[in-house]
Amino acid sequence: MKIILSRKGFDSKYGGCPSPIMPDNTLLSLPIPSDGDNHNYSEFVYKDLSGNCISYDRIIEQLAPSQRNLIREEYDDKCHIDPDIRKDIWLNAPLEWEPAFGQTDSAQGYLRKKVDPGDLFLFFGWFRKVEQIHGVYSFVPKAPDLHVIYGYLQVEKVIDPFDKGVNGYGWHPHASKKSREKKNNALYLAQEKLSFEESMPGFGVFKFSKNRVLTSEGRPRSIWKDIKELRPENLLSNRKNSAGSDCIYYKGIWQEIALKETIESEKWAISLFDEIR
Repeated sequence: MKIILSRKGFDSKYGGCPSPIMPDNTLLSLPIPSDGDNHNYSEFVYKDLSGNCISYDRIIEQLAPSQRNLIREEYDDKCHIDPDIRKDIWLNAPLEWEPAFGQTDSAQGYLRKKVDPGDLFLFFGWFRKVEQIHGVYSFVPKAPDLHVIYGYLQVEKVIDPFDKGVNGYGWHPHASKKSREKKNNALYLAQEKLSFEESMPGFGVFKFSKNRVLTSEGRPRSIWKDIKELRPENLLSNRKNSAGSDCIYYKGIWQEIALKETIESEKWAISLFDEIR
């Protein structure tokens, strides 16, 4: 089983603020804005989604009103729901919904020869703790910005390339006409159960826990703890650690890094599930 770390959700360019760590430790990853994916369905907007009894539209407005206005003006409130691993956030889920993750362009070029059925995606993103005062959410003052692993998907099937003859999945942005026209475009579908823990679904989200925090304490969010399985020598790519000897930092704009298929990498990934098994 290979492990693939995948960066998803709001970032400094798309969304412009952290996703919230809710008071009950829910990691509510906010999908990035979309300029229009041309779904077979009508375009999905933030008010179509709800978590912890609040719509995504409202929580963004409470946490970052200026970013909320920007999303409304530039993206008409449309959002790119991917990875789609939480059916419970949909106010009206598509009838044929199933958990899926899509990738395209150069990022899919990187994944194409590395990901097989049985491999495990671990999704991480930019998070910060929030509090609720008089019914309104806000970021906790001086709470750190963190990279946190918030979800997972173990691959059952890879549709690559996602050609025009494939039916279904019309709600997913990587099944849209716009995405299908790209040279690199794939959809990763989830297993029903985890291969290493059959009592758990093959996809889902985590609660906040320190062992799922990648960021080194007291450092900027992109500087990670020295997790040996994430060192350059354990990656399926040529990357240089620019953080020195006590931390890990990989420069550049990237979405995924795959780990070598080793017992150590697998044990590290499985350890992330310990508190919920």
